[in-house]
Amino acid sequence: MSVNSDPIRIAATNMAALLARDPLDPTKDPDALAAALAPLVGSHEALFEVAQQRPTALKRSRLAYYDPGLTILVSAFGPEFREPIHNHGLWNVLLICGGRMHFRGYRRLDDRSREGYAEVSLVEDKIVSAGQIGAVGPPPHDIHALDVLDEDTWLITVSPGDAARVREIYDLATSSYTLQTLDEANSRHTAALM
Repeated sequence: MSVNSDPIRIAATNMAALLARDPLDPTKDPDALAAALAPLVGSHEALFEVAQQRPTALKRSRLAYYDPGLTILVSAFGPEFREPIHNHGLWNVLLICGGRMHFRGYRRLDDRSREGYAEVSLVEDKIVSAGQIGAVGPPPHDIHALDVLDEDTWLITVSPGDAARVREIYDLATSSYTLQTLDEANSRHTAALM
């Protein structure tokens, strides 16, 4: 496969161009993000086969691309996968290659001066299908939640690096957050929904 036809290299080059225009927040233009990552749609299974296995609780997640400013992961999930409202400590983009997810994005409204307190507001609530994205802005607006809706949902995650292991997990009803690993929060969130 030539470099010009390699979807991961094309997507990485496209993302580098977006990052050159706005290195702190490439999520401002969702249409440009979707276009930049479009070469990956339909290539997810081939990418997964050649990507590097990544140590994670997820059974099907691999590192497809890494440089010091850009990470691209390829993952597959079923409808049992849900993530509660949480942050990442960085911007990220979630591209659906197959299947669907329910994506919710939030903005942080308070000034972060009170530990354990957070006012967040829902700004995006949508079903994301193949070729579409859910974009998570930079901190403090790097807050989102998702529920995978279909078996064999393939997701490409693009970020400037690895997210923090310990995250802020938000509770809208109490305007609060707790610090947890995402694996702990996912287990509790999934159990609460059953």
